[in-house]
Formats: sequence, structure tokens, C-alpha cells
Amino acid sequence: RDSGLSVSDCRINDEGCLAKCSCEEDFIGSQWCELTREEQAMKRVMRTQVIGNALHLMTQEYPDQFAIPGWISTLVDATQVSDELTDSNMVGVLDATVSIVEMVSKVETSSNVLTGLFSAVD
Repeated sequence: RDSGLSVSDCRINDEGCLAKCSCEEDFIGSQWCELTREEQAMKRVMRTQVIGNALHLMTQEYPDQFAIPGWISTLVDATQVSDELTDSNMVGVLDATVSIVEMVSKVETSSNVLTGLFSAVD
């Protein structure tokens, strides 16, 4: 649990604390503050396009034992960098996840294909 307290020493093997960077002005992103705000915004736009394309593809393809694993793989890949996801992206991925789970129950495919899907919404 984040107490919000600053400590002078937080080592890797210390389970009592977790280091968190405080970004300099105009920098943002992940745990290393390596992106400018413009770079982060561009990455979010690109991530939105990838997720939008994946969601569109799901409406165009017939859900079968070949298409569903492809959709899952695409969603998992598209959600690897959580800092690049907008709230809208996360809602879209969650909705897609629900749809895929429902489709798997109706299509002749193993429910084992769902194992990787849950990392997309973790």
C-alpha cells in the first residue's frame, strides 16, 4: 500500500518499500520518466489505433478456433505497456475480453485459449 511517504533509502530486497520516480517537468511515462508529454501522447494515439483496429477486426471475422487465438494475441500485445493505454482503451479491451469469453463458450475451441487473454486485463 502506498503511504506517500518519502524515504531516504529503499533497496531492491527491502519488501517494506517500493521506489517510485518523481518526474521532472514536462516528462511522464512508466517508472523511468523517459518520455516527454508529447511522446507519451503520440504513443497513446498509436496504441488507441492498434486497439481500435483489433476491435474492428473482431467484428469482421467469423469467430472460430483460428480467429479467436489471433484476437487474444493481438489484445495481449496491444496492452503490454499500461502507461500507453487510455481509460477508453481499457474499457474497449475489457468489453472485447467479455465478448471473447462468450464466443469461446459457443465455438468448438478449447477454453485453454483464454489463459493468455487475462493478462490483457490484468
